[in-house]
Amino acid sequence: MILGRPGRPLVGIDIGASAMRFAVFSGSAGDRTIVRPTPAVPRREDIAGAFAQLAAMGKSGCRAGLSRAPGLDARGRIADWPSRPRWRGFDLAAAIRSAGIAATIADVDDAVATVAGEYLLGGFAPDRRIAAISLGTGLAIGLIIDGIVQATGDGAEGLAHRALGLGDRRCRCGRIGCVQAAFADPRLDDDGFAAIVALLRDRLRDAYGVTAFVFAGGRAQRWRGTIARIDGCTLSPAPFWSATLGAAALACAGRDLRSVALDEALRDRLRRRRAAT
Repeated sequence: MILGRPGRPLVGIDIGASAMRFAVFSGSAGDRTIVRPTPAVPRREDIAGAFAQLAAMGKSGCRAGLSRAPGLDARGRIADWPSRPRWRGFDLAAAIRSAGIAATIADVDDAVATVAGEYLLGGFAPDRRIAAISLGTGLAIGLIIDGIVQATGDGAEGLAHRALGLGDRRCRCGRIGCVQAAFADPRLDDDGFAAIVALLRDRLRDAYGVTAFVFAGGRAQRWRGTIARIDGCTLSPAPFWSATLGAAALACAGRDLRSVALDEALRDRLRRRRAAT
Protein backbone atom coordinates (compact mmCIF):
# COMPACT_ATOMS: atom_id res chain seq x y z
CA MET A 1 0.00 0.00 0.00
CA ILE A 2 1.34 3.42 -1.00
CA LEU A 3 0.11 6.23 1.24
CA GLY A 4 -0.24 9.89 0.32
CA ARG A 5 -0.64 9.61 -3.42
CA PRO A 6 -2.18 12.65 -5.13
CA GLY A 7 -5.95 12.47 -4.96
CA ARG A 8 -5.85 10.36 -1.78
CA PRO A 9 -4.41 12.69 0.87
CA LEU A 10 -3.42 11.79 4.40
CA VAL A 11 -5.11 13.94 7.04
CA GLY A 12 -3.36 14.21 10.41
CA ILE A 13 -3.76 16.13 13.67
CA ASP A 14 -1.25 16.32 16.52
CA ILE A 15 -2.32 17.81 19.86
CA GLY A 16 0.78 18.47 21.97
CA ALA A 17 1.39 20.52 25.09
CA SER A 18 3.15 23.31 23.17
CA ALA A 19 1.57 23.21 19.73
CA MET A 20 -1.37 21.84 17.76
CA ARG A 21 -0.52 20.74 14.22
CA PHE A 22 -2.98 20.02 11.43
CA ALA A 23 -1.91 18.72 8.03
CA VAL A 24 -3.08 17.36 4.70
CA PHE A 25 -0.20 15.38 3.13
CA SER A 26 -0.58 14.65 -0.58
CA GLY A 27 2.39 13.39 -2.60
CA SER A 28 3.44 15.62 -5.47
CA ALA A 29 0.40 17.85 -4.86
CA GLY A 30 2.11 19.37 -1.81
CA ASP A 31 1.22 19.71 1.86
CA ARG A 32 -1.16 22.08 3.58
CA THR A 33 -0.48 22.70 7.24
CA ILE A 34 -1.66 24.75 10.21
CA VAL A 35 0.29 25.27 13.44
CA ARG A 36 -1.29 26.89 16.49
CA PRO A 37 -0.03 27.29 20.07
CA THR A 38 -1.76 25.00 22.52
CA PRO A 39 -3.71 27.29 24.87
CA ALA A 40 -3.57 26.83 28.63
CA VAL A 41 -7.37 26.71 28.65
CA PRO A 42 -9.12 25.03 25.71
CA ARG A 43 -12.04 26.67 23.95
CA ARG A 44 -14.11 24.40 21.75
CA GLU A 45 -14.75 27.10 19.15
CA ASP A 46 -11.02 27.86 18.69
CA ILE A 47 -10.04 24.23 18.23
CA ALA A 48 -13.06 23.41 16.08
CA GLY A 49 -12.18 26.43 13.93
CA ALA A 50 -8.71 25.05 13.21
CA PHE A 51 -10.21 21.66 12.38
CA ALA A 52 -12.74 23.29 10.08
CA GLN A 53 -9.97 25.17 8.27
CA LEU A 54 -8.13 21.88 7.77
CA ALA A 55 -11.28 20.22 6.46
CA ALA A 56 -11.64 23.02 3.91
CA MET A 57 -8.05 22.45 2.76
CA GLY A 58 -8.36 18.71 2.48
CA LYS A 59 -10.86 16.10 1.53
CA SER A 60 -13.91 16.24 3.77
CA GLY A 61 -15.44 12.93 4.73
CA CYS A 62 -12.14 11.03 4.71
CA ARG A 63 -10.53 9.16 7.59
CA ALA A 64 -8.25 11.33 9.73
CA GLY A 65 -5.62 10.42 12.30
CA LEU A 66 -5.28 12.13 15.69
CA SER A 67 -2.06 12.01 17.69
CA ARG A 68 -2.58 13.26 21.24
CA ALA A 69 -0.35 13.63 24.27
CA PRO A 70 -3.15 13.26 26.85
CA GLY A 71 -5.16 10.13 27.48
CA LEU A 72 -8.83 10.10 26.48
CA ASP A 73 -11.74 8.42 28.20
CA ALA A 74 -14.29 6.24 26.41
CA ARG A 75 -16.33 9.30 25.39
CA GLY A 76 -13.40 11.18 23.85
CA ARG A 77 -12.83 13.57 26.74
CA ILE A 78 -9.36 14.28 28.08
CA ALA A 79 -8.91 12.07 31.12
CA ASP A 80 -5.64 13.47 32.41
CA TRP A 81 -2.87 15.74 31.13
CA PRO A 82 -0.22 16.77 33.69
CA SER A 83 1.32 19.28 31.24
CA ARG A 84 -2.05 20.98 30.64
CA PRO A 85 -4.16 20.31 33.76
CA ARG A 86 -6.94 22.74 32.75
CA TRP A 87 -7.70 20.59 29.69
CA ARG A 88 -8.94 17.75 31.88
CA GLY A 89 -12.53 16.89 30.97
CA PHE A 90 -12.42 18.80 27.66
CA ASP A 91 -14.47 17.00 25.01
CA LEU A 92 -11.88 16.77 22.23
CA ALA A 93 -13.94 14.29 20.21
CA ALA A 94 -16.91 16.70 20.16
CA ALA A 95 -14.69 19.56 18.97
CA ILE A 96 -13.49 17.46 16.06
CA ARG A 97 -16.97 16.21 15.17
CA SER A 98 -18.41 19.73 15.19
CA ALA A 99 -15.90 20.80 12.52
CA GLY A 100 -16.95 18.01 10.14
CA ILE A 101 -13.31 17.27 9.39
CA ALA A 102 -13.72 13.58 8.65
CA ALA A 103 -16.20 10.77 8.54
CA THR A 104 -14.12 8.91 11.12
CA ILE A 105 -11.26 9.80 13.45
CA ALA A 106 -8.65 7.27 14.56
CA ASP A 107 -6.90 8.53 17.69
CA VAL A 108 -3.63 7.18 19.09
CA ASP A 109 -1.14 8.11 21.78
CA ASP A 110 1.59 10.43 20.46
CA ALA A 111 4.28 7.78 21.08
CA VAL A 112 2.51 5.38 18.71
CA ALA A 113 1.97 8.10 16.09
CA THR A 114 5.60 9.29 16.23
CA VAL A 115 7.17 5.87 15.74
CA ALA A 116 4.83 5.13 12.81
CA GLY A 117 5.82 8.40 11.17
CA GLU A 118 9.53 7.78 11.69
CA TYR A 119 9.26 4.24 10.31
CA LEU A 120 7.71 5.53 7.09
CA LEU A 121 10.04 8.54 6.80
CA GLY A 122 13.11 6.38 7.34
CA GLY A 123 12.15 3.70 4.83
CA PHE A 124 13.19 1.02 7.33
CA ALA A 125 13.08 -2.65 6.37
CA PRO A 126 10.11 -4.51 7.91
CA ASP A 127 12.37 -6.69 10.09
CA ARG A 128 13.93 -3.72 11.92
CA ARG A 129 13.16 -2.96 15.57
CA ILE A 130 12.82 0.78 16.04
CA ALA A 131 12.26 3.15 18.94
CA ALA A 132 11.15 6.74 18.41
CA ILE A 133 11.80 9.13 21.30
CA SER A 134 9.88 12.40 21.01
CA LEU A 135 11.24 15.23 23.16
CA GLY A 136 8.82 18.13 23.51
CA THR A 137 7.19 19.68 26.55
CA GLY A 138 6.83 16.07 27.67
CA LEU A 139 8.31 12.82 26.39
CA ALA A 140 6.92 9.97 24.31
CA ILE A 141 8.54 6.64 23.42
CA GLY A 142 7.10 4.38 20.73
CA LEU A 143 8.22 1.00 19.35
CA ILE A 144 7.90 -0.85 16.06
CA ILE A 145 8.93 -4.50 16.06
CA ASP A 146 9.10 -6.36 12.75
CA GLY A 147 6.98 -3.72 11.02
CA ILE A 148 4.18 -3.70 13.60
CA VAL A 149 3.51 -0.74 15.91
CA GLN A 150 3.47 -1.93 19.51
CA ALA A 151 1.04 -0.98 22.25
CA THR A 152 3.27 0.56 24.92
CA GLY A 153 0.76 2.25 27.21
CA ASP A 154 -1.25 5.44 26.94
CA GLY A 155 -0.40 8.87 28.34
CA ALA A 156 1.17 8.61 31.79
CA GLU A 157 1.12 4.80 31.53
CA GLY A 158 3.55 4.76 28.59
CA LEU A 159 7.24 3.87 28.38
CA ALA A 160 8.23 7.49 29.04
CA HIS A 161 7.01 7.07 32.62
CA ARG A 162 8.86 3.88 33.47
CA ALA A 163 11.52 4.12 36.18
CA LEU A 164 14.98 4.63 34.69
CA GLY A 165 16.95 4.68 37.93
CA LEU A 166 18.56 8.08 37.42
CA GLY A 167 17.97 10.76 40.02
CA ASP A 168 15.09 11.42 42.37
CA ARG A 169 13.13 14.07 40.45
CA ARG A 170 9.37 13.85 40.68
CA CYS A 171 7.64 13.84 37.32
CA ARG A 172 4.37 15.61 36.53
CA CYS A 173 2.82 12.16 36.37
CA GLY A 174 3.52 11.82 40.11
CA ARG A 175 6.24 9.17 39.86
CA ILE A 176 9.85 9.61 40.95
CA GLY A 177 12.79 8.83 38.68
CA CYS A 178 10.91 8.04 35.48
CA VAL A 179 12.40 8.65 32.03
CA GLN A 180 10.56 11.93 31.42
CA ALA A 181 11.68 13.32 34.78
CA ALA A 182 15.31 12.54 33.94
CA PHE A 183 15.13 14.35 30.58
CA ALA A 184 13.29 17.31 32.13
CA ASP A 185 16.05 18.16 34.64
CA PRO A 186 16.91 21.86 34.00
CA ARG A 187 20.52 21.18 35.05
CA LEU A 188 21.00 18.65 32.24
CA ASP A 189 24.17 19.21 30.17
CA ASP A 190 25.51 17.36 27.13
CA ASP A 191 27.24 14.68 29.18
CA GLY A 192 24.17 14.13 31.33
CA PHE A 193 21.90 13.93 28.30
CA ALA A 194 24.22 11.44 26.62
CA ALA A 195 24.29 9.28 29.76
CA ILE A 196 20.48 9.17 29.94
CA VAL A 197 20.17 8.34 26.23
CA ALA A 198 22.78 5.58 26.48
CA LEU A 199 21.02 4.03 29.47
CA LEU A 200 17.62 4.25 27.79
CA ARG A 201 19.06 2.78 24.58
CA ASP A 202 20.57 -0.15 26.45
CA ARG A 203 17.34 -0.81 28.38
CA LEU A 204 15.28 -0.84 25.18
CA ARG A 205 17.82 -3.07 23.45
CA ASP A 206 17.74 -5.56 26.31
CA ALA A 207 13.95 -5.56 26.68
CA TYR A 208 12.81 -5.37 23.05
CA GLY A 209 15.83 -5.95 20.81
CA VAL A 210 15.69 -2.39 19.44
CA THR A 211 18.55 -1.52 17.07
CA ALA A 212 17.55 1.91 15.70
CA PHE A 213 16.72 4.94 17.85
CA VAL A 214 15.23 8.06 16.25
CA PHE A 215 14.76 11.33 18.14
CA ALA A 216 11.92 13.70 17.21
CA GLY A 217 10.18 16.71 18.74
CA GLY A 218 11.18 20.33 19.21
CA ARG A 219 13.55 19.78 22.14
CA ALA A 220 15.51 17.16 20.21
CA GLN A 221 16.92 20.01 18.11
CA ARG A 222 18.78 21.33 21.15
CA TRP A 223 20.68 18.05 21.48
CA ARG A 224 21.20 17.25 17.80
CA GLY A 225 25.01 17.25 18.03
CA THR A 226 25.00 15.00 21.09
CA ILE A 227 22.46 12.62 19.52
CA ALA A 228 24.63 12.27 16.40
CA ARG A 229 27.56 11.08 18.53
CA ILE A 230 25.64 8.27 20.28
CA ASP A 231 25.85 4.86 18.63
CA GLY A 232 22.59 3.74 17.04
CA CYS A 233 20.86 7.15 17.47
CA THR A 234 19.75 9.61 14.78
CA LEU A 235 17.70 12.80 14.60
CA SER A 236 14.39 12.67 12.74
CA PRO A 237 14.40 14.20 9.25
CA ALA A 238 11.04 15.83 10.08
CA PRO A 239 11.05 16.17 13.89
CA PHE A 240 8.02 18.46 14.14
CA TRP A 241 5.75 16.53 11.77
CA SER A 242 6.39 12.81 12.30
CA ALA A 243 3.54 12.40 14.84
CA THR A 244 1.05 14.15 12.53
CA LEU A 245 2.15 11.99 9.61
CA GLY A 246 2.14 8.81 11.68
CA ALA A 247 -1.38 9.41 12.97
CA ALA A 248 -2.63 9.98 9.43
CA ALA A 249 -0.92 6.80 8.21
CA LEU A 250 -2.28 4.68 11.05
CA ALA A 251 -5.81 5.91 10.35
CA CYS A 252 -5.53 4.53 6.83
CA ALA A 253 -3.37 1.44 7.25
CA GLY A 254 -3.62 0.29 10.87
CA ARG A 255 -0.65 -0.80 12.97
CA ASP A 256 0.76 -3.44 10.63
CA LEU A 257 3.08 -1.39 8.39
CA ARG A 258 5.04 -4.25 6.84
CA SER A 259 3.59 -3.69 3.36
CA VAL A 260 3.06 0.07 3.67
CA ALA A 261 5.18 2.86 2.18
CA LEU A 262 4.87 6.59 1.56
CA ASP A 263 4.51 8.16 -1.84
CA GLU A 264 8.13 8.87 -2.84
CA ALA A 265 7.57 12.56 -3.56
CA LEU A 266 5.91 13.01 -0.17
CA ARG A 267 8.63 11.16 1.72
CA ASP A 268 11.44 13.04 -0.01
CA ARG A 269 9.80 16.39 0.68
CA LEU A 270 9.16 15.61 4.34
CA ARG A 271 12.70 14.29 4.83
CA ARG A 272 13.98 17.71 3.82
CA ARG A 273 11.61 19.52 6.15
CA ARG A 274 13.08 20.31 9.56
CA ALA A 275 11.22 23.55 10.21
CA ALA A 276 8.49 23.77 12.83
CA THR A 277 6.01 25.48 10.47
